[in-house]
Parts: sequence; structure tokens; C-alpha cells
Amino acid sequence: MHFEAGAIGQRMYLAAKALGLRATGIGAFFDEEVQRYLNLNSEQGQVVYHFAVGHPVPDLRLEA
Repeated sequence: MHFEAGAIGQRMYLAAKALGLRATGIGAFFDEEVQRYLNLNSEQGQVVYHFAVGHPVPDLRLEA
């Protein structure tokens, strides 16, 4: 399941780049809290990987 999620994430990185977007995957989070927040029970599945795609927002606070 985690391998498959990672493989899908890699394809999403490539697709985002091809579309001129940016992407980031997040695989480390508190699983149980996310399940509760999304109101998912065990029969509905399990969250294993979050992924965000979009345009970057420049933040001068992060510039060196």
C-alpha cells in the first residue's frame, strides 16, 4: 500500500512538472487524527499519503 502510494506520488510529481506546477508529498502525519478529522472509518479506507499540487507563492521571509 505504501509502495503504491509512493509510485502514484512520483507520477504526480512528474505530471505537476509537465504542467508547470509544483508539488509536494507528505507521508508523515498522525494517521488516527487525520482519519477522525476526515470522518473515515476502517471500512472506508486509510489515509497513507497526502499530496499537494499548485503554483508556488513567493515568501520573502524564506529568501536568503
